[in-house]
Amino acid sequence: MKVLQRKLTFAAMKHQFVYLSLGSNLGHRASILQEARRLIVFHCGSIIQASRVYETAAWGFFSAQPFLNQVIGIETNDLPNQLLEKLMKIEAELGRLRTASGEYVSRTLDIDILFYILLNLVDSLWISLLLIDKLKFSRPLRFPKHLLSS
Repeated sequence: MKVLQRKLTFAAMKHQFVYLSLGSNLGHRASILQEARRLIVFHCGSIIQASRVYETAAWGFFSAQPFLNQVIGIETNDLPNQLLEKLMKIEAELGRLRTASGEYVSRTLDIDILFYILLNLVDSLWISLLLIDKLKFSRPLRFPKHLLSS
């Protein structure tokens, strides 16, 4: 899967819409995803949309244990860098251990920002934009029309 890197800049705005990818292939995967959603609502914002949960093979490395994956859409007041920091804390709270090399390994929880909708730009941040249409579990989601018209 190709990963596109784009340098974006952001200004504080309210109620931004964000697609997040959740994945787990260690531990009680379904319970971990459920707890991740609860913590995201508590710390980050309201869940507006959710795909069903899919079981998929690991991507980028070999693992005998498949992932459970889900994409959710949330509304948040957080800037992208603030949201990323909160999501990484949620991953750590649910047992995510990162490798020093950054290589892909099995994990209790992986949360990725797939897309962040906003218009005004000020503060710099790099976001990796995955080709969302390649992710089977993201296909049922559609952008809310009221967020695209400005």
